[in-house]
Formats: sequence, C-alpha cells, structure tokens
Amino acid sequence: MKKVFAFSAMALALSLVSCGNTGVNVGSGGDSSSGGGGSGGGSTQTQPANAIVITLRSWETVYSEKLGGKPDPTVYFRVNGVRGGSVVSSNTTENLLNKTDISSWSGTSKSLPVRFSMDSDSIRIDAIVIEKDLLADDDWSPGYFTRIRRPLNVGRTGSVTLDYGSGKSAVRFDYELVNW
Repeated sequence: MKKVFAFSAMALALSLVSCGNTGVNVGSGGDSSSGGGGSGGGSTQTQPANAIVITLRSWETVYSEKLGGKPDPTVYFRVNGVRGGSVVSSNTTENLLNKTDISSWSGTSKSLPVRFSMDSDSIRIDAIVIEKDLLADDDWSPGYFTRIRRPLNVGRTGSVTLDYGSGKSAVRFDYELVNW
C-alpha cells in the first residue's frame, strides 16, 4: 500500500510540475510578457486581442526598363480599428521592406505588435507600398486593404494576398492577433 501511495504522490507531483505556464505565444515575436493564451495546445480560451503582428512574405511588381530601372520598394502596413463604420484607432508598422533596384522579394519580415482599439468590431489592414525610382514617379498603393471581422481573439491567424495596380503588383502577408 505504501508503494502505491508513494507512486501516486510522485505522479501527482510530476503532473503539477509539468503544468507550468504554457500560454505564452512563442510565435508572436517581440516581448510576450503578458503571457496571454497561445493559439496551440488545444486552448479554448477566447481572450480579446488588442494588437496584431504582421509578417510580410512577398512583394512583386511588373516593371519596365523604359521607366529607368527597377523600383526601390518600401512596404509597411496601416492598421485601423473600426467600430460602426468609423475609425477608432490608427497605427502603422515599421517598414517591413526597404530595398533598392528589385522587382520581387520573398522572405520573412515580421512587425512588432501594432495596437488597435479593443472597442473595434473589425480591423482594416492597408498595405502601403511605395515603388520609388529616381527616374520615375513614385507609385503609392492607396485603397488596397483587407478587413478582419469579429471575433478578434488572441491566436487568430490568416494569410492575405493583395493585388494592386490592375495586376501590376502584389503583396502577400500573414497576420496573428495578440494581446500586447
């Protein structure tokens, strides 16, 4: 009987030790000191998010040597919190791409968390792409966006490709809602 009790106590102690804080979302980038619920581990937590992390995956454009060479792209994102059709918060990422003389790029460039108002019923993400070259006019990408609607919960992820300029260019990115 003592052996069974000792074994049960040891098993209980091991299970308590292994339970630790597993809610930290390792893939969110930056400091995850809030320890909010992660997207894995079978968690059914529905904690509201207050920030988004955007990962640029690719950018490409069709260019013409007649315009004076390949573009010098700068890519960043504007994140608007929207409630009832009105913008209640607006913030931007840092530049996720800033290159010279290229027509395409693929890789991983992850933003720091970008806050939005927790009163938002949706988030609008605008890809801001400036294709600048010294011998051609700047080409800015206004009006190309995606909207994420409720539920705006921690751990929600997605992948988006925005085609702009009537098929001239495209930007692809992933996003993850986080608590920051």
